[in-house]
Parts: sequence; C-alpha cells; structure tokens
Amino acid sequence: MAKISLREIPPIPFTFFRFLTTTIVLLPLFYLQKQRFSLQNFKKLFWVLLFGAGNIFVFIFGLRLTTASSSQVVYAFSPIIAGLLTYFLFGERLGKRRFWGIIIGFIGTLIVVLYPVISGQSSINGTIAGNLLVLLAVISHSIYSVLSKEKQKEFSPIEVTTYSIIFTLLISSIILPFNMSGYNWVVPSTGAILSILYAGVLGTAAYFLIFQYSIKQSSAVTATMVLYLQPIFGFVWAMALLGERLNIGLIIGTILAFAGVYLATTRDRREA
Repeated sequence: MAKISLREIPPIPFTFFRFLTTTIVLLPLFYLQKQRFSLQNFKKLFWVLLFGAGNIFVFIFGLRLTTASSSQVVYAFSPIIAGLLTYFLFGERLGKRRFWGIIIGFIGTLIVVLYPVISGQSSINGTIAGNLLVLLAVISHSIYSVLSKEKQKEFSPIEVTTYSIIFTLLISSIILPFNMSGYNWVVPSTGAILSILYAGVLGTAAYFLIFQYSIKQSSAVTATMVLYLQPIFGFVWAMALLGERLNIGLIIGTILAFAGVYLATTRDRREA
C-alpha cells in the first residue's frame, strides 16, 4: 500500500500524512481512557520517542539506497539485537528455549527472503550506505522496543503509542518544508489517498498499538519477532493479490519461522 502512494508522493510528505492520519485515529482512544498530554510525560518518554521516530526516518532514507530484500534481511536481526540489549542493559537472560527460538526463526526468515534471490527471481543488491542506514534503523527499532518495556511500568500502551506517533508527526512537520523544493504538487489519485489511509489506520495506528500491547504482555524480544513473520505474510499476500507462485523456500522458511516464534513465545508465557 505504501508503494502505491510513494509513486505519487515523496517519502517525507507521505510520512507526514501517514502519521497525521494515525494521530486522528488514536487521539479519541487516548482521551477515552481519560489520558491527558503533559510536557513532563514527553520528557520522561523522550528516548523512547526519539528512537521510535529514528527507526521511521532512517529507514525511509535507507530504503531509497537499497532493495526491499536487503532491508528484510537486515530487519531479521532485530530480535537478536533486542535480546542483546535486554541482557546488557537490564541483565535479562534469554534462556535456552527463547534463544533457540530466535535462531530458528532467524534462519527461517532468511530462507523466505533469500530463496527468490538464490533462484534468480529477484535481486538483493543495494549500496553499503543504504544497508548501513537500514541497520541503524533496526538498531533504533530494537532500542525503542526495549525502552518501551521499561517505560510501561509507568505508562500504558496507548500512552506510549500516542506520544510516539505525535512526536514522529512533529518531526515530519519540521522536515517537510525542506523536502518540498522542486516538487510540483498535484492532487493524488484515489488509490494513493486510500493507500495513505490504509497505512495510517492499519499499518501504523493498529500495528504500533498492538506492538506495544505485545511488549507489555511478553517482552521486547518476543514482540520484535513479528519481524520474522512479516516477509512470510508479504509473500502470502503477493500470491493472493499478484498471482505469485508458491515456492519451496517459502514453505521451509515458514515452518522454521513459526517454530521459532512458538518456542520464544511459549517460553514467555511460562515466565509470566
């Protein structure tokens, strides 16, 4: 859906309208829970908000210099990085079951992403600069996830999500004027507008909120393992909507990825 909008709208304006839509959706939920904004809360959540926004913006610029396949491979490292961060920052051990769940899921994700490359159906080319930017985005996302878990001792998932979304909207508002030079504005097509609404409502508001609830109910490591499943469902939707064919890499990778996620999440439930 994002790609449909990006055909007509540059990345920063797209991000602005995406997060504006998300803000409009989340604010009623925020106030329904009798929450109120305060500068003090922004200060307390500052590092969470900064790394959350950093993931969004660094990824946008990195993706322009690399390929989708490359970015998916790099993002598969997120649960591993989150596991290392939770250990070194908070002394939280993974345990054997969760450790092997992460490793097995990682291998499965790599098979799903790399099989089309190995079979010659797609390319994994990309510049070093682009891949490094995506890696920085992954690190930023991992830190955001780990810090979110810590802050949820004081803030609810809806609070963390809403503050994070508004902070990202403010940053995109500041950057927006500097990205408009030379751009000839035209009225976007209906498809582009619907894509922005989809990305804002389901791809951002629902996704970020559910992600925060998953962190609260399990751990930052387990929540980031959703990144193991995204490429799989991406290929499933591609088969359903674009007529792409099922391949052996997807089957094997899916089995391993789901097995890895199962091992990690069942470990979390017992510890809870």
